[in-house]
Amino acid sequence: MRLEIDTLILQWEIFFGINNVYKNLDAHKGVSLCIANSQKGKSIMSDLKQKIDVKIENPEIAIKNNTNLSGTSVFSKNREEFFDSLKLTNNFKESITPFVRKRNKLEFLIRRNLNEDLKSKIKRIIKKN
Repeated sequence: MRLEIDTLILQWEIFFGINNVYKNLDAHKGVSLCIANSQKGKSIMSDLKQKIDVKIENPEIAIKNNTNLSGTSVFSKNREEFFDSLKLTNNFKESITPFVRKRNKLEFLIRRNLNEDLKSKIKRIIKKN
């Protein structure tokens, strides 16, 4: 999400890979990455520090795990089909359902609760077998 007032002053992203930086952080509810792109953005961030938990990070850490900061996003091959369906039906749930894979509860819990290192190890074990 981007907040634009004349020029881009703040950019909000999901902080992918945060558990690689803070191993004991409980990030289940999500962690945001906010980038101040101007003095006005820095001023807003300074005000926000009084109301939210803010940690200052090296930008290289954020760029490494958040590829949208260093390049363009790759659109899904189904993107156009989804939007065409949405225009026709005007019903988000009906339009998105064919494109969303249903996960079983165990897979959901594993993905939600395991840190990235452990997930990577499990994926390597599965690929070997």
